[in-house]
Amino acid sequence: MKCKIIITGFILFWVSLLHSQGIYNNGAKIMVKENAAVFIAGDAGNFTNQNSGTTDGEVNLDGTMTINGSFYNNGAGPVFTGTDTLGLVVLEDENRTTHELGGTGTTQFENLH
Repeated sequence: MKCKIIITGFILFWVSLLHSQGIYNNGAKIMVKENAAVFIAGDAGNFTNQNSGTTDGEVNLDGTMTINGSFYNNGAGPVFTGTDTLGLVVLEDENRTTHELGGTGTTQFENLH
């Protein structure tokens, strides 16, 4: 019985990964160090920043974030914190004709390419 519960949990987790693409930041602080890279791609390769209660999601970007999709800031504050000139956001156009930049919040990018 215990084995069936573990296998069922694993299958449910795996199926949930198939449907979720992109990053939904619900109040977390994401650190991308210098020389590190984050790639967000797929059919729905979007980045969505939200809040969890009263805490907005944040990204401290010193590396590269490549998005093959759209970027939404639905938090009250800025997405990128500790803005300096180290971070780079790349909107990749592979198999994409347009990228949507939107949401209810205002976003100031460090370096947008």
